[in-house]
Parts: sequence; C-alpha cells; structure tokens
Amino acid sequence: AFATSTNPIDVTGHVVTDPGIYERALALVLRSDEIDAVTIMLTTIADPQAEQIANKIVAQVVGQSKPVLVCWTIPPQLARGGLAVFARASMPVFDDPARAIHAASLASR
Repeated sequence: AFATSTNPIDVTGHVVTDPGIYERALALVLRSDEIDAVTIMLTTIADPQAEQIANKIVAQVVGQSKPVLVCWTIPPQLARGGLAVFARASMPVFDDPARAIHAASLASR
C-alpha cells in the first residue's frame, strides 16, 4: 500500500526501516534477462544507513556482468561512509541523474 504499482522498482521510503530492500530488489533486477544495465538512484540516505545500503548493493553487484551505475543526490559529507564503499568497489557514482543516464547510454554503445 506504500508504493505504486506503476513503478514496481521504486523501493520507496520504506528503505529507511528495511535497508535490505535495495539488496532484494537489485537481486531480482540483476537476474532478469530483460535488463541489460542498472542505474540505482539514491537520494537523501545519510550515514550510517548510507554505508549499510551501499554494502548491500555492492554485495549484489560484485561479479555481475551487467553494468551498474549509482546516482546519489546527497551532499557528499552526509554519506562519506556509503560513498567510500562504492569507491572501494570501483563503482561509478554520479551526483546528477542526467549525467548517470548519459553515462549508461555511452557504456551501452
């Protein structure tokens, strides 16, 4: 009841109470043969939850052949731990959705 069925991959704000939602949703998306690349959009999730969520995302992405980009629209000082997790995993993180989608488009070519 918290989400809309017109956007079934939107994990909603419920992720604040259950950070594992990202992990479970990403696992499903990465298994799909209908999806070639993934762009994850994060907004105002700050540390320490940012680091927890980043670790869950990285755990799903490591070893995957599909490209996964992250767009995080938060001031970096609020999510240093989470951003460091992505940096250690060599995952690209963008601060602007348009730039993230443009990068995904270029990578697919």
